[in-house]
Amino acid sequence: MMATPDPKCRLYLKLPPILSREVMAAFEQTIASADVACVLLAQSDTPPNFVQASEMLRRTQDRGIAFLVENDSELALILGADGLHLADAEENSYAQARARLGNAAIVGVSCGENRHTAMTFAEMGADYIAFGAPLAGERHAELIAWWSEIFQVPCVVLDVEDAEAAAQLAKLGADFVVPSASLWLADNAVQKFTEIAASITHARSAA
Repeated sequence: MMATPDPKCRLYLKLPPILSREVMAAFEQTIASADVACVLLAQSDTPPNFVQASEMLRRTQDRGIAFLVENDSELALILGADGLHLADAEENSYAQARARLGNAAIVGVSCGENRHTAMTFAEMGADYIAFGAPLAGERHAELIAWWSEIFQVPCVVLDVEDAEAAAQLAKLGADFVVPSASLWLADNAVQKFTEIAASITHARSAA
């Protein structure tokens, strides 16, 4: 389960809202070749393709990978997803999601760079805390190191650009890294994802 701290950092894939053939092909190849812990179906401005989403969930879960939905508790329930990721959540929305999905579901929360918000959701029982943009440089490093030293709740880092950055974050104590959405558009997307996965496999335990 994602709520159990792991001695190594693992890959967490956030799919883009538009699931083109190229994205789907990269997704299939990546979950087949890399150590992926979790896949997140991003929220879209248009209704999801339920057949496509259901097939993605099946293929993901068949590999022992958690499948989450962004922001939509009802969709998570309909699909049979493992849980929910809340972006820009408030305490009430977290409490409602937890009540709707139950304690067995994974419910993670994005907190930007707000330490107080992160601590609040950790105390409420969030399964992980996600930090993301506009974090950068030393400020970013300090936040991840601070969290990993004090809290047992796993830390997810969003919008990681490359393998070098991912390895540095893993050494600081990040439990999961999420590659930048822009990487899905790269011609060598699978290579980039597998390089990130390889770079973090042993980075944390070796730190």
